[in-house]
Amino acid sequence: MSAAAREKSPAGATLFDLFMGLFEIAMWPGARSRLLGRARGQVLEVACGTGLNVSHYPPGVRLVLTDIEGALLDRARVRAVAASLDVQARVADASALPFPDRSFDTVVATLAMCGVPDPIGALAEMARVCREDGQILLLDHVRSHHALIALPQDWMTAITRRISGEHFNRDTLQLARAAGLGVVSTRSWRLGIMREVVLSPLGAHGPATPVDCPG
Repeated sequence: MSAAAREKSPAGATLFDLFMGLFEIAMWPGARSRLLGRARGQVLEVACGTGLNVSHYPPGVRLVLTDIEGALLDRARVRAVAASLDVQARVADASALPFPDRSFDTVVATLAMCGVPDPIGALAEMARVCREDGQILLLDHVRSHHALIALPQDWMTAITRRISGEHFNRDTLQLARAAGLGVVSTRSWRLGIMREVVLSPLGAHGPATPVDCPG
């Protein structure tokens, strides 16, 4: 979900959370916990929105939250504190992260690559700040490999990218490889509309075997 599509007011943020909760039940139940359960050490979350991920991190991680919208970041920070996480929060553009090279063990972005203006630049920045033995964890809605689904996604994107910056037809794997990242593993479901990816910041180590799940 792009920053331009998110409401900054408290009421708007509440409606956003309600919508995302319903969408999550339908499209990716359990995906946040499964993916974020892999997080370890010093963790950076890029484009955190209102902080819907914070309750899914393992105990003991040291979390830095970023978003381009300060109002959303404030809500995320409150959630993280309520979850008893060691947390810092900083307003930041995903394509220009204000952190030194190799600062984090885990970098996370969920439902972000579909909306950032420069996804390849954002992924390159995530790789830059990730330690060499670290990991980058992504969850996104992507362009389906089924033509009858992909075509409406293309039509919708022609409209939504102008209105809100939202893209329904981006390909996370292609973007990651274009940014020079190595694909460690990938998993897709809901007819290829949803995808999670685990990446290495050091580039390709050979092709990952995709896992396509029914449903």
